[in-house]
Amino acid sequence: MPVLGRTLGWLAVIAVLAACSSRGRGQTDRFPPLGVQVENQNFSDVTVYLVWNSDRRRLGVVNGNTRSTFTTAWYGPAMHVELDMLAGSRYRGERISVSPGDQVVIEIPSSIERMRVYRRAP
Repeated sequence: MPVLGRTLGWLAVIAVLAACSSRGRGQTDRFPPLGVQVENQNFSDVTVYLVWNSDRRRLGVVNGNTRSTFTTAWYGPAMHVELDMLAGSRYRGERISVSPGDQVVIEIPSSIERMRVYRRAP
C-alpha cells in the first residue's frame, strides 16, 4: 500500500508540472505572428527592439542601407520600436497599435529622429 501511495503522489506532481508548463507556452501561439519589415536608409548598422509594455525583445540587426524582414510573436495591442545605433545613440519611437497578423513597417532615414513606423492590416 505505501508504494501505491508514493506512486500516486509522484503522478500527481508530474501532472501538475505538465499542466503549468503547457499553460505559459501556448499563450502567444494562438495568434498569427507579426511581420516586421525594416528599411534602414541610414549608413549605420542598427539593432531593432520591440517593446511590449515593459518587455523589451530584440528583433535583430539591420545593416546600413539594407532592408530586412522579420517575424515575431504578437504580445499585445500596442508596442514601441527602439533602435540602438552601432557606436551611436538609442532612440525610442512613438507607441503604435498592432493586431495579430499585421505587417509593421519601420523606415529609418539618415536622421534617426525622423523614424517612421506604421502598420498594414492583413
